[in-house]
Amino acid sequence: MVTRKQESGGKQPIKRGPPYKYDPLKIADLLLKYVADTDIPILAEFAWKNNLWREEVYRQSERSEKLRYAIKLCSTKKEAQLEIGMLSGEIQAAPAIFSLKQLGWKDNPDDGQAGKVTVEIVGGLPE
Repeated sequence: MVTRKQESGGKQPIKRGPPYKYDPLKIADLLLKYVADTDIPILAEFAWKNNLWREEVYRQSERSEKLRYAIKLCSTKKEAQLEIGMLSGEIQAAPAIFSLKQLGWKDNPDDGQAGKVTVEIVGGLPE
């Protein structure tokens, strides 16, 4: 904490705005428990159930490596569970694809090679 000397020689904390309303380590612990206890974790649902805004969870993650890890774990488990459920037929494809797109999945490759096929024949054609 930043301090300044008083005339008496003691130290007094300098107040710099209001104290943090949320504890990122507590949020991380709650999120890790939620991820462990939920089949398909959704960060917005976690935030809602804990009376937080999703944006506040992200803001608090700037202060805590543990919370950043918990958020990544939440997204990773969600992605894996959606993919498994969709491939097994337990989850309808359309909603799962919509949710996966929110995580960054895309329908088409963005490498500029869509629709192009290149075949290289080495050693000639067989007879």
